[in-house]
Amino acid sequence: MTIVATNKGLPCVLLPESKAGRAYRDMARRMLGEAVPLRLSAEPRGIMGFLHKFMGEA
Repeated sequence: MTIVATNKGLPCVLLPESKAGRAYRDMARRMLGEAVPLRLSAEPRGIMGFLHKFMGEA
């Protein structure tokens, strides 16, 4: 998503399907007073996350 947005000159937060866009809209809704639940990523991070994706286990 980021590469596509960069190539088109669009900010990533304006793409509706991007994680950054969803997080930005959720934050804006919270600032406006809505009760929006946190979206926590269940993906493993760091080198272990990379290895899981690389090996096809995630």
